[in-house]
Amino acid sequence: MASGERYILSGQNLFYKDVFSAIAKGFGKKPPHKKVTPFLAGLVWRWEGIKSFFTGAEPLLTKETAQTARAVVRFDNTKLLKAFPHFAYTPFDTSIARICQELKEKYNL
Repeated sequence: MASGERYILSGQNLFYKDVFSAIAKGFGKKPPHKKVTPFLAGLVWRWEGIKSFFTGAEPLLTKETAQTARAVVRFDNTKLLKAFPHFAYTPFDTSIARICQELKEKYNL
């Protein structure tokens, strides 16, 4: 057992576009099709800030979440796979399909 160690629990690296497309597919919806440029993201998070000021609701997008969505981050899970050679990730598409199905059943979507 590897006490005190930290591991990356990520089966693969994906872009947000790929994740949202898989979720849309899981719900039987059209995947996102418009590219979000830095300019457009800037307009949206500013608009959300103004809207939340007047409504008191949390903004759907902030400057930080807009920046995070555009960032390219790579994770390396080899340390986990070396420490636990028999560990196997559930494929991403399998997980998304299962979660979407459970949400559809739970919330009658």
